[in-house]
Amino acid sequence: MEIARRACVLNHYRKEKMRPGATTLEAFADFRDWLKNDESAAREYENQITEAEVLRFLKEPATNNISSPEMLYCSSSSGEHFEKRAKELRASSNIVDGILAHSHEPQLLETV
Repeated sequence: MEIARRACVLNHYRKEKMRPGATTLEAFADFRDWLKNDESAAREYENQITEAEVLRFLKEPATNNISSPEMLYCSSSSGEHFEKRAKELRASSNIVDGILAHSHEPQLLETV
């Protein structure tokens, strides 16, 4: 859920703090710099986003592709998930089929 939260935070940050037309990548870089320079303020901003907002972000048609199940599956980097994903993908006939098959497992959003 932490990756979905960060995507939601970045979406809010881009809309609220950045110039019109700023990209998600620009928001990511700017927020990363803010964390580096003033972590307490950046974390305070991040903590304002509720779990309900994150879940709405995941389901909203305009934003759900930002954090699709496939994206979440591929981008999670926790040690346990990384090892599980590597094992699953090695066992798949090809990587794309593996991502599609395993990214929609119910426990994914609970562990990410």
